[in-house]
Amino acid sequence: MMKNIILFLFGMICLLGFSNFGTSDQMVDKLDYAPPVLYTAGSLTFQVRTVTANGSYAPRHVLAVWIEDANGFVITNLLRAQTRKQYLYTWKAATNQNVVDAITGATISSHQSHTINWNGKDVTGSIVPDGDYTIRVEFTEKHGQGPLASFTFTKGTSMVHLTPADQTNYKDIVVDWAPETVSSTADISLNDFSVFPNPAKEFVDIEVPFKGNFKMQLTSISGQVFEENSFYSQLENSKHQIDVSQLPAGLYLLSIRTEKAVWVKKLVVQ
Repeated sequence: MMKNIILFLFGMICLLGFSNFGTSDQMVDKLDYAPPVLYTAGSLTFQVRTVTANGSYAPRHVLAVWIEDANGFVITNLLRAQTRKQYLYTWKAATNQNVVDAITGATISSHQSHTINWNGKDVTGSIVPDGDYTIRVEFTEKHGQGPLASFTFTKGTSMVHLTPADQTNYKDIVVDWAPETVSSTADISLNDFSVFPNPAKEFVDIEVPFKGNFKMQLTSISGQVFEENSFYSQLENSKHQIDVSQLPAGLYLLSIRTEKAVWVKKLVVQ
């Protein structure tokens, strides 16, 4: 009886162990099929009309409009303030007062409608990845916090037209995202890129299927960057070689990025 119980428990332990190993392998295999991250070029048009909050200096006020993603600040679009911008508390905290590529000007003497345009790029001039973005607006007519508003839209390959409901201090709101035609590179499959040999010991060749600029990054599963460089492919199906001979043996992620998309492959170094 005891012998049967021991055999049963041993069998269960083995079953659970193999099951866990299988799940882990399946998770790793799925990395080879990661969908590309798109970087769609386009333009955003944002319209809003401000209404007084009856502050001590009304209708004179300072105003800021900026964009954030899930990680925080992306770019300031409009800053109408000079000496009193320190009272735009939320903008100041979120942006570190970064006004690269922003339209700037003096304090506004009366409330009015504003039209703000954004080219889908961050402060470095790079197209930001597709996804959800939030337009934030703040103004104040006093030496203190003023009215805030935020409007979220999805940047991507589809057009967006939003008309959010009026708020007490923000009215006639329109959000329009207009993507440019997406390059056919976004439709290229991960299988169109060749990484060989894989597993590798010394050198790895990356074969890219089309001409253009590429950025390559090799990281560990935990995200540690081991190599990163850019290269230009003058021919279709050209090769770029990297040296992996000094890397510790293990599993790595090799990402290949263009302005439009990112492809990720797993690489085993022996």
